[in-house]
Amino acid sequence: GDVGGGGWSETAALAVQQVSGWYAVVAARLVLIRPSGWVLWPLFLLQLSIAGAMCRMHLGFQPGPNWLAPQIASLFPWATHSARIAAPLVLWLLDPRALTRAERLGESYHTFLSKAKTGMNILRGPIALMFLAHGIEALSHHPVFIDLIIVSARIGLGWNMPEHVAEPLLTAIGMVDIVVAGLCLIRRWPAVAWYMAFWGGVTAASRVIAGGWEFHWHELAIRSPHAGLPLVLALYWMLLKSTKSNPREILP
Repeated sequence: GDVGGGGWSETAALAVQQVSGWYAVVAARLVLIRPSGWVLWPLFLLQLSIAGAMCRMHLGFQPGPNWLAPQIASLFPWATHSARIAAPLVLWLLDPRALTRAERLGESYHTFLSKAKTGMNILRGPIALMFLAHGIEALSHHPVFIDLIIVSARIGLGWNMPEHVAEPLLTAIGMVDIVVAGLCLIRRWPAVAWYMAFWGGVTAASRVIAGGWEFHWHELAIRSPHAGLPLVLALYWMLLKSTKSNPREILP
């Protein structure tokens, strides 16, 4: 077989899936106790592997012949999963408990702060890339996205939204996603990050609204970085605005 695009047998792939799954479950608890590199780096590599496997299996988003070449469209998992890939790395860089460890090892506060700044700068790229990719997907009017909007509107709002309304709404959503992706890279506007956090949460929750909590709660959990990482960025940018009197202490 070709499970995962790596030429593995189904038995081998299932074994890797089981090991990875149990590690992720254990790591979820360990992250709450002590988010060390020993826990977070394997999670980072796991997310990389998932996106890579999807690319090899050509499971990337296919916007259509008028949008992108199939070779480019197949790379979409790297973009749509970028926040999930970056989350463990950024948490490792931003872990506030690292300050205590740094002091114990004789490192300076500025060394820790530099590491935290690096994490915040890294954060902007994956968030922007994720919104750009989802914006392109929305502009392509993929049937999955249209169905998600229609079903969510019916269940969540009691509105039987017709398809001719869903399509221009999806176009508007896609355009906004692309605009905020660009603004995220070129401006430090908390409002932009707050919007991205809000919309990331809405789109993640729409899976549960459309499909039910029992069978789709994991899709909300998987997409939690889509809201969580922009929220971290929003709070950081607000902190920057509140420390203008001594910007050299915190500005990248």
